[in-house]
Amino acid sequence: MNGTVHPAPVISDFLIYREHVLFPLLFVSIFLGIFLDYVIITQSKSLGTFKYYLLNQTIWAQIFEVLMVVLNSVFLNPYMAGYLGGILRHAANYALTSTFNAVCFSLLVNNISGVVLALLNRYIFTFHPEFRKYLENKYTITAIVTFHAFLYIADVVFYFFALLTRNRFALLQSMKPARHYFILSMNQPLFMLQKPVAKLASSVPSFSMDLSS
Repeated sequence: MNGTVHPAPVISDFLIYREHVLFPLLFVSIFLGIFLDYVIITQSKSLGTFKYYLLNQTIWAQIFEVLMVVLNSVFLNPYMAGYLGGILRHAANYALTSTFNAVCFSLLVNNISGVVLALLNRYIFTFHPEFRKYLENKYTITAIVTFHAFLYIADVVFYFFALLTRNRFALLQSMKPARHYFILSMNQPLFMLQKPVAKLASSVPSFSMDLSS
């Protein structure tokens, strides 16, 4: 932030109502995704255990893609703010929007970890096969599951605190240099604004605003 003033964004209607373009592409993507999963499961025995890493990566990516297209999030860069567009724009409420945020963040974690594990698998099998025993054992799997569970719980707690905020303008008033930036977006029913990470520790309960009412 540092007092920097950014001009208020003018959001194109296409970004808010782009589902009529993205949904046909989504149906094609879902079909291709199912076909890809089928090929990985039934036609890739030569890949060995790597096919499970690949399947893990592709399934999370497919689920994440579906949610991103259906939710049709509109981001208000450079700030951590935005709102839902598309078919859920007037159907969802603030609590459901926060839930979607938590789910999407968890899916993002799964996507990143899926890619990292798949690359790590290929690196070890190609250059250091003697380390395979350290990657594929119950202790490593337990550590990975525990790490994911910790992030999921932290994610839920994070958004739970966001739901505690009932003052619609308290956070915006605390961000005076950026206040005018959101004027054009505050009438959106699912508008959400988050404080910079550096300020989060001192005031977690005022992390987000409920502008749905």
